[in-house]
Amino acid sequence: MQEANSADSKDSSGRRTREQTAPAGEEKTERSGMDTLALCQELDMHRANLELQNAELRQTQEQLRASEEEYRDLYEFAPVGYLTLDGEGRIRRVNLTGSALLHVERASLVQMRFQTFVAPANLPVFREFLARMAESGEKERCELELVTPGRKKPLWLIAEGRSQRAAGGAECRYRVALTDITEKRHLEQSLRERDATELARIHRDLESAHREANLYLDILTHDIGNTENVSNLYAELLVDSLEGEAVGYVKKLQRSVQKSIEILGTVSKIRRIHAGPPLLRPTDLNAVIRAEIGHFPNISISYEGVPRQVLADDLLPEVFTNLIGNAVKHGGPGVAVAVRTEEEDGFVRVTVADTGRGVPDGQKEEIFHRYEKKQRGVGEGLGLYLVQILIGRYGGKIWVEDRVPGRSDDGAAFVFTLREARG
Repeated sequence: MQEANSADSKDSSGRRTREQTAPAGEEKTERSGMDTLALCQELDMHRANLELQNAELRQTQEQLRASEEEYRDLYEFAPVGYLTLDGEGRIRRVNLTGSALLHVERASLVQMRFQTFVAPANLPVFREFLARMAESGEKERCELELVTPGRKKPLWLIAEGRSQRAAGGAECRYRVALTDITEKRHLEQSLRERDATELARIHRDLESAHREANLYLDILTHDIGNTENVSNLYAELLVDSLEGEAVGYVKKLQRSVQKSIEILGTVSKIRRIHAGPPLLRPTDLNAVIRAEIGHFPNISISYEGVPRQVLADDLLPEVFTNLIGNAVKHGGPGVAVAVRTEEEDGFVRVTVADTGRGVPDGQKEEIFHRYEKKQRGVGEGLGLYLVQILIGRYGGKIWVEDRVPGRSDDGAAFVFTLREARG
């Protein structure tokens, strides 16, 4: 009984064990199948991603290839020549345009020195161009004349480039662009030649006009001057033989003839001034002033100054003749004139002041230009114009002030400077 129970018990235990272990194996098998499925799905996803990446990569490669082709076309057929030079100036790379400019096949150009094409006179310019590029690292520019095989005329180019260091900075290369300006240079040369021809013609015309003007001036200052002197002589004779109102007419005629003679004399002096550069020499200013004062014995003239040597020529007396004469003309017989000289930083400052009617403020600037602007009567302003160009000829300046500051109607003071002659 007990043995039966025991057997039953063992059988029951064995069944329980089989029953317990069988589902576990099936569960493991089922789990393994699920993992495989998940792995397959993951692999499918990776494969899809790889295919997508491959498609993108192929598209990028196509775009890169198209871009490279476009760049190659732009490089090869650009309107300017492109060169890559090494540190010694040898050609490492050149586009088709550069090959055409140098008139040599591209294969033959590689490893050639670019200097072999540069005109001898331009070699220093080219070497300096390379040195500037290597030193600055910025874009540099120069103009070169090239002598290329098969060309009868020289080739003119503008070279623009910059240096570029290789990896590690050991080797220096130069990227250079060449622009053909030969036609431009030929056009400029033609224009220069045409301008030179035109200038030569103008110069000949000016010389002819100058000779003609000198002829007229010779007639004016010499022949007409002699005629007026004769006319003045006959006028003096008429004064002695006429009476009454006719005497007044003849005296007016005399004054007109005398004024005309003075104008001709001034014109002759101006012509001499413009004839050529001045020959300046040390001149005794004190002696010139005293001599000119002696020419006006009936005028009250005071002089204050010390002996000074100035740079001038024999026309310096004309300055004082005209300034003192101008004071007498506009101030009348009772006018008083004061001449003063003083040193001023390598110059001598000269003042010729008078007690006449003065110069209004609005006319102080233009009084020396009345003759040029034709704001004058016959012969008026010519004397001051002569004075101005003489002072400028001597390297000085001239201007007019009030004799009494702020009171223009109390007389004028003409002030000018002359360079002092030292040593």
